[in-house]
Amino acid sequence: MEEAQATQDKRTWVDDMEFISAWEQGSSEAEVADALGLKLASVQQRARNLRNKGVNLKEYPKRNGKKGAAYYARLEQLRAGLNTQGGDDSTV
Repeated sequence: MEEAQATQDKRTWVDDMEFISAWEQGSSEAEVADALGLKLASVQQRARNLRNKGVNLKEYPKRNGKKGAAYYARLEQLRAGLNTQGGDDSTV
């Protein structure tokens, strides 16, 4: 059991050239993290560090939490569907 824990605690090491290659070929930070076996936060920090050192890595689109009207329409459909199954929607 202790051997399994030690294996899980081991850090994945990726050299800079491999990281940059994965970053430039990837389509998102999460994809890069998955491809390299790293945590998302580690990938984001490493990209910041490399940029601070002058490496001009490509920018991925920011996910700022803004959602379009279609998203909220789907949520309303979900809510309405739940209310038809549960009955009265006047109580919260």
